[in-house]
Amino acid sequence: MIGEIKNGSERKWKKVVSRTITIALGAICIVLAAVLVIALVLYTPMVADQQSSDLQAQLADKDSQIASLTSQVSSLAAQVASLQNSLDQSYSASEVRDLLGNYSQQIVNYEAIISLSKSVYLAQNAPVTMGVGGTASIFSDYLGYAGYVGVQVESNSSTTYARVMYTLPVTEQIFDYNVTVGASGLAVFPVLPGPISVEVGNMEPIDIVNATVTAIYYY
Repeated sequence: MIGEIKNGSERKWKKVVSRTITIALGAICIVLAAVLVIALVLYTPMVADQQSSDLQAQLADKDSQIASLTSQVSSLAAQVASLQNSLDQSYSASEVRDLLGNYSQQIVNYEAIISLSKSVYLAQNAPVTMGVGGTASIFSDYLGYAGYVGVQVESNSSTTYARVMYTLPVTEQIFDYNVTVGASGLAVFPVLPGPISVEVGNMEPIDIVNATVTAIYYY
């Protein structure tokens, strides 16, 4: 009898425990469901906002690309218009003749330079006075073409000489030549393009020298 009572009590206890556990699990499920609903309510707008922000960024990037392409198209259109305008321009017959005349003159000029047929005065009948054993500068400047310089001197001394100096543009090597011309004479010096100096000098030990000098550059 006592054993039956004991067994009945254990069965009742187990039913109570089982019911309690069931209720507890149910409550936990309800709480979890509520938490899930709250999470959905809170985070769904955030996700939507993030997606919206990403879309806006993509749209802004596309707008920038469209603006850049539009600018390029405008630039190309302007270039096409400019080229078309150039094509539309035409020279008149008189303008063509003038252009041909200019080109022909340039060709003649270059041919003359090639054959050393052009010349220019560096000094013409220039009076100079030189001290004892001194020099006088006749010309100092840049000459643009290879050629030669002729120096004609008339002086009151047989020791008078003509002198030409120039520096090579690349190597900067200095060339210094002098030729005695006496009381009357001509000296000729080959020159290359670059800075050129032309002088006259004398070797007189006592007297001052007076001279008249003409220098011509042939190129």
